[in-house]
Amino acid sequence: MFRHVFKLLAKLDKKDIIRLYFSIIILTVVAVFELVGLALIAPYATLVFDTDSSLTKNEYWISVYGVFEGIDHSNFVFYVGLFIAAFVFLGNIFSIFSVFMVNKLSCYFGARLSVLLLMSYLEKSYLFHKETNSSILINNITQQCQRVVNGVFMPLMIMASKIITILLIGIGMFLLDPIATIISTLILFFFYMTLFLVVKNRLTSIGKAISTIYESQIKVLTEALTAIKLIKLNSLENQKIDELKFLAEQLANNNYLKTSIGQSIRYIVEGILFGVIAIALAIISQLDQSLLQILPTLVLVTLAGYKLLPCFQTIFHSLATIKSEVNAFLKFESHLKKEDNCQSKAVRFEKSVNFKQVSFSYPDKYKVLDSLYLTINQGEKIGIVGSSGGGKSTFIDVLLGLLPMDSGSILINNKTVVTRDTFIDWKNSVGYVPQEIVLVDGTIASNIAFGEDYIDEIKINDLLEICGLNRFVLGLDKGIYTKVGERGLKLSGGQRQRIGIARALYREPTLLVLDEATSALDSLTENQLNKSISNLKDKLTQVVIAHRISTLRDCDRIYVFGKGNILDFGTYEELMIDSTYFQRLAGKTNDS
Repeated sequence: MFRHVFKLLAKLDKKDIIRLYFSIIILTVVAVFELVGLALIAPYATLVFDTDSSLTKNEYWISVYGVFEGIDHSNFVFYVGLFIAAFVFLGNIFSIFSVFMVNKLSCYFGARLSVLLLMSYLEKSYLFHKETNSSILINNITQQCQRVVNGVFMPLMIMASKIITILLIGIGMFLLDPIATIISTLILFFFYMTLFLVVKNRLTSIGKAISTIYESQIKVLTEALTAIKLIKLNSLENQKIDELKFLAEQLANNNYLKTSIGQSIRYIVEGILFGVIAIALAIISQLDQSLLQILPTLVLVTLAGYKLLPCFQTIFHSLATIKSEVNAFLKFESHLKKEDNCQSKAVRFEKSVNFKQVSFSYPDKYKVLDSLYLTINQGEKIGIVGSSGGGKSTFIDVLLGLLPMDSGSILINNKTVVTRDTFIDWKNSVGYVPQEIVLVDGTIASNIAFGEDYIDEIKINDLLEICGLNRFVLGLDKGIYTKVGERGLKLSGGQRQRIGIARALYREPTLLVLDEATSALDSLTENQLNKSISNLKDKLTQVVIAHRISTLRDCDRIYVFGKGNILDFGTYEELMIDSTYFQRLAGKTNDS
């Protein structure tokens, strides 16, 4: 358990480490105040109950009393009591300050951890995101990070403060009575270790179950809210409600067990500690001393027990909490490790891209691309067709630099060579439009100028005209500053696709990749849009995956993909004459 805790603490930055050290210093000061306050009460009790004897026989009180000349005994006792009360009050002020400081450190660490985790996910390879459910990542950044803060880091800080208090009180007790302190410590250690060994495995299993349930909850909620149309059409509301209800009940059951175990331990610890105090008092009472002689020791042991009881309860409760919640950190600990990413090569598309024997396969799968040869020259319009699963989209991902090839090489502009140990960084020279456009819950303008601080309204309006959306936007009350809704649900499928194309053109790329990007448009609108793009002043190089093959008539070259290979290539007219497979594809798609 503590091995994982140390790994968690390793994620602290320099500022957090300084705050942590400062917190430990303050917690130590608080513990010193508690110890000194505790040590003062026993002599003070003797002073109160036997003032005359204390001021004539006790060297400590005689020296202190000598400072206050002209004060009678009763006033001296009052002033000493006032000083002790002020000292304890000052210690409580430090305690309050330490509470705020520890909570601030914990919460800021949680914020840093969530940012660190998002940063790590954004730096992960595209392949990682293709193979990892996004609901798991969202759950890690939100729920699991919060569990780490509330269930690991904060209890750890609280436990540290109580351990410091116990150590200082223990040292004081040892100096007063070594035998009673050693016996009490051994008894406590035995009972605590036995108790912790009994519950630790149960707490671990509860923590793992809670982590799994949180993941499932996020997944069910994501599916329910993103597929709301299908759920309503198929009357699946009750099914999703039942799924969430089952998970909620499982979560409630595990949380109740975790909380109950942590709280019930308090009473066991209380009984054990009172037993130890009773044993210590019994040992002290057997000493051959008068009641007044052992009174300070009896008072000190009783007060020490009073102080130690909540400390031990808190430590054990913190240990139980950490044991059950540390699994939250284990869920994403590996994600914080940096990948051995391939070296990037920054390039701009200027002349050509040549694929030479490029192969790619997903982990534990057959080759999706197998020894691919392909050429794209500047200014050309390249068409990509083929049956589903033929490797078209994977080829696009490799071209965009999202997926590293397994073997082969890519020659860019006849000089830059990209191999399996590198990937392409196009530096905004490539515009990409997927079939499913992702729009943020913002304005039309912010979605087109995606990620840009400055919005060029003139450029946006020009692009809206190219994409055939200018009339639609002019009819809106707020124009380009109209909100599109979550995932662009206020727009039609065709409107979303055209905003996606405008977004790709906004950065003025030299290579435009369209992955079935006009499938939601009617044939007339699609033809008009293609014509507008082709007529741009700086002729774009285009790579187009098309559903309707008839829209590829004006392509300089069409590559026919099948089973990871290029089966045929040529112009539309050449393929319609020479390629039976292309003819079949054209026959299927032209009817759709």
